[in-house]
Amino acid sequence: MALITVLVTGGGGQVAQSVIKCLRLAKGYRIVVTDIDPFLAGVYRGDVGYLISKGWDSYTKEINDICRKEKVDIIVPCSDVELDFLADNSIEFNTPILMANPETVKLCRDKWLTAKALREKGFNTPKTYTFEEYEGLEKPEGDYILKPRCGFGTQHFYHPHDAEELCALAAYMEREGYEPIVQEYLEGPEYSGMVFIATCGEILSVTLAKSEKRFGMSYKTIHLTELDDRSIHELMYQIAKKLEARGPLSIQMRMHNDKPYIQEMNARFTGAQIIRAVLGVNGPDILVKNWLTGEKQYPQVKRNIVALWYADYMYVTTEDVRNLNINRKTTKKGDALELL
Repeated sequence: MALITVLVTGGGGQVAQSVIKCLRLAKGYRIVVTDIDPFLAGVYRGDVGYLISKGWDSYTKEINDICRKEKVDIIVPCSDVELDFLADNSIEFNTPILMANPETVKLCRDKWLTAKALREKGFNTPKTYTFEEYEGLEKPEGDYILKPRCGFGTQHFYHPHDAEELCALAAYMEREGYEPIVQEYLEGPEYSGMVFIATCGEILSVTLAKSEKRFGMSYKTIHLTELDDRSIHELMYQIAKKLEARGPLSIQMRMHNDKPYIQEMNARFTGAQIIRAVLGVNGPDILVKNWLTGEKQYPQVKRNIVALWYADYMYVTTEDVRNLNINRKTTKKGDALELL
């Protein structure tokens, strides 16, 4: 059987690293990786890696050229900023792109709009304000967090001690070019859900994990089966259906006073994707095949597992980096001590 050639963008990020591992685990794939930085590991982890230019002026041409040269079957965007650009300019690309429809991408990227839309559809969300709305409150009571309206990762995520510190941090974020939003801080266990949705809108699989974080990153992930909490699994089905979403949909929620509150969503794969794949729900493999052939797989997590995070390194020579800078392409993978 011929290999499926996948282009993974944003290769240095945690999401791309996880997607590459998922495709390696599934087998049957040839992986092309792109990034803008020769000092990030992802570009060396594909069968072929390309260094692309920073900025959007030449992005479309460079990606189209790579897809043509490498006979790429499908593009899997793994960087939030690239996802934004691809959603706005998808008709300019000559290769299928595995992503949600542009409306869902834009909804999920705007954290204030996400909360507003979910509340209108009857779902619980923390109180969420633009900073201007927060300043207009007569007596803002309670505990709040600050984060960018259209941020990603944990960049500029703050939990201020009081209103004075909140206002100072909001002003700092604005000076840095971010629009801050203020969101009610809720106590309780945090859950991370993932829904994989076919191009026709059919939900193929739902997975759920309980996350514990340090410094904004999950260091321990406890995966749950459908039998562990049917109500939250059903909630994720309802959200995906009401949003008419397609592709991968990540749902972050917190259980507060025995009720799940949706904190935010992302219309992309996540950095924990490989954990689900090890448990038998390989989202990138499921959706790539659905996007290309219409094939439908309906896997479920059958057992509990605890995934513990640890760091690893990839080793490349300075000559590898120099050659990548000159040739903009590498076919030599670095050496890495890793399981997959």
